[in-house]
Amino acid sequence: MLSPRNAVLRMNAYSPPLEGRRNFIRLDFNENSRGCSPAILEALKHVTLQDIATYPEYGTLYEHLAGFLGIPREYMVVTNASDEGIQLIFQTFLEAGSRLVLPVPTFAMFTFYAELLDLRIERVPYLPDLSFPEETVLQALTLDTKALVLVNPNNPTGTPIRHDYIIDILERMKDRLVLVDEAYVEFNGESALDLLDRYDNLVILRTFSKAFGMAGLRLGVVFSCPENIRHLSKAHSPYSISALTVKLALAALEDTDSVTGYIADVRKSKARLGEALAAMNIPTYPSAANFLLARFGEACTRVENELRKRGILVRNFSHAPLLDGCLRITAGTPEQTDKLIAALKELKE
Repeated sequence: MLSPRNAVLRMNAYSPPLEGRRNFIRLDFNENSRGCSPAILEALKHVTLQDIATYPEYGTLYEHLAGFLGIPREYMVVTNASDEGIQLIFQTFLEAGSRLVLPVPTFAMFTFYAELLDLRIERVPYLPDLSFPEETVLQALTLDTKALVLVNPNNPTGTPIRHDYIIDILERMKDRLVLVDEAYVEFNGESALDLLDRYDNLVILRTFSKAFGMAGLRLGVVFSCPENIRHLSKAHSPYSISALTVKLALAALEDTDSVTGYIADVRKSKARLGEALAAMNIPTYPSAANFLLARFGEACTRVENELRKRGILVRNFSHAPLLDGCLRITAGTPEQTDKLIAALKELKE
């Protein structure tokens, strides 16, 4: 039997409940519950034998991303979703044993890759009301801190981080890594991309899995100054994005109206869901993302299971720090929101 690295032996497996979800109303993983742009399905009809048989080319994708975001090509590298982006950033800039400050609870893959690469994680808890722990994070930035992760807005709490605070952090960290995850930026509208020219220690992570509805295609983008991107590209697998993903991403970028419409629906659904939960005396937390975190207390698991029986999936976060009794609920389409609210009212009676 082969003996794995000690870091692997110490890790807990990450096993999200992803199987058998296709016939449910999917409000558990913050995917675009309406689905991807129809332009992507149309593009699939025109996939050729050569598209599949040849290695992918990325030049056209970079050109379209640069035009869409207003960011020059040399400031970005595409990755196999944000998961690979996290791994690539950590393995490029951090040695084993490096001290990483991580506000928690947050996206599980930061811990996953930090543990895999044998980093030292300094966890800083969010405040009891799940607002961002600005002062505690500052206190955690000791001289031996090599990196800080800021998820804006955060998953699973939905908490935003002030733009001025990010600037303050970048100033304090100087030549040490500040990773800003903007997976939900389309719903918040507050990005740090405008800081790329000012701070060489800033690295930003984006994904097409949420607002663009492309979770199954696995596409992410890492942004930083050109010198950092050159280092990241050296450490990056040359063909981690499939030719099919490239072709379909180009189609998605030609139909951004679909994304805009989905975001508008999310905002309305989130507001309606928040009002309905408040009327049922179920507390929720302010969210700048496409979901709400609701505290059901002791009824949490029962509500999760009963909703599943009714064909609706939500995510139980009782295992996470500060989130005992909490369900994270993606804001779906208006029709899905109607069904969810009706089911919750039925369970409340």
